[in-house]
Amino acid sequence: MHRRFAISGRLEVASYLEFVAERARWLDIRGWVSAEGSAVTLVAAGPEALVGALEMACTLGPLEALVETIEAVDEVGPVGNGFEVRG
Repeated sequence: MHRRFAISGRLEVASYLEFVAERARWLDIRGWVSAEGSAVTLVAAGPEALVGALEMACTLGPLEALVETIEAVDEVGPVGNGFEVRG
């Protein structure tokens, strides 16, 4: 499964990006996460159940986060190995 997520809410962006990256690496998800302002974009590739688990983790977020919306669409194109936080 290969999905792109648009995540918005009241997020401390730097800590949220690290939270997502940590969970993705723990789940062995390939892809990346980045932010523009307070909008977070996540591209995740891996087994459907694990991508779903990452989506759930993103919904809950760290304690200081209040996620209001997550929109998901299927993504096409290559995803490299590993997971990275992009500037």
